[in-house]
Amino acid sequence: MRRATDSAVRAILWHNVLLLMVARYGGEHLTRFAADCKVSPATAARIKEQRTSVGIDMLETIAREFRVQPWELLRPPGDRHRRDDVN
Repeated sequence: MRRATDSAVRAILWHNVLLLMVARYGGEHLTRFAADCKVSPATAARIKEQRTSVGIDMLETIAREFRVQPWELLRPPGDRHRRDDVN
């Protein structure tokens, strides 16, 4: 398995966060995302701009808020693995 670059991982994270925002809010809404996940608006903007590394604790916080598993935030678009495939 090929390792993704840091920039690719950040892009995947943003893509998945955006999908979750669209599902919940009807579109991109960084202010609500920041408030719901209890991060600063600046941190939310850096996630969008893919200019920050996100630690495990932040992944867990975002995942908990959106009721997904943390690993799902890092799953590339089009990945064939489903949620039920991982125990």
